[in-house]
Amino acid sequence: MTSENSDSVAQQTIAATPASTPPPRPSLKQRLRTLPRRCSLGMSAWLFVVWMLLIRDLSAVSIGGGLLIAVGLQIFFPMPHVNPVKRFRPFQVVWLALRFGWDLLASALQVAYVVLRQKPARPQIIEVEMITRSEFYLTMASAMTCLVPGSLVVRARINPSRVTLHVLDRDLSKGARGVEKSLHALEMRIVKALGSKAEIQEAQERLQRYEQLVAEAKIPYSAQSRYVIDEGAQPRPASERQ
Repeated sequence: MTSENSDSVAQQTIAATPASTPPPRPSLKQRLRTLPRRCSLGMSAWLFVVWMLLIRDLSAVSIGGGLLIAVGLQIFFPMPHVNPVKRFRPFQVVWLALRFGWDLLASALQVAYVVLRQKPARPQIIEVEMITRSEFYLTMASAMTCLVPGSLVVRARINPSRVTLHVLDRDLSKGARGVEKSLHALEMRIVKALGSKAEIQEAQERLQRYEQLVAEAKIPYSAQSRYVIDEGAQPRPASERQ
């Protein structure tokens, strides 16, 4: 078959192929059927509570307007359904909350001690390499760390997964290694409370690998670490070292 015949056959095939038509617009009845799936009861309650906190009025108009706004936002501005929680473990969640409450109390007492003592504080900026590679766990760990008195997350990166934080007094925090262990323990509690079995196993393996590198003196601590877990203890680029 010559090239001209091939071109003519291709043109006929293209012409015979029906043009793709845009999907039909859903009717009002179809929209009403999908309304329960787009409107979440939990999200509606959350939006309603936020509205009432902002408006600070318990009149019938405010309550009715809050309900309409909570439902209307989900209908006209739908958000994608994202479920980062793989599994909910009640006992682990309770332990996470209790331990977080204890950390808040202990850190508050430490801050009070630093303020009342005569010796000035010794602040420090520390970079900690995280165990997991999940944006959800990184965000949760960073947010919970910021809520603890005396610590503040300055920067968080997902690739590679590292957190740079400021501590009020490095001696009370047991140095960079103590901060690193504390943050890794918090991350493991979050994964055990909300992660899948595969994520828990992966996080435990990565933590063991990290502790092995520390034991071999390849990672003194993350603030001066020249190695990355994922790369089999390969040197970091000089531009990324502190």
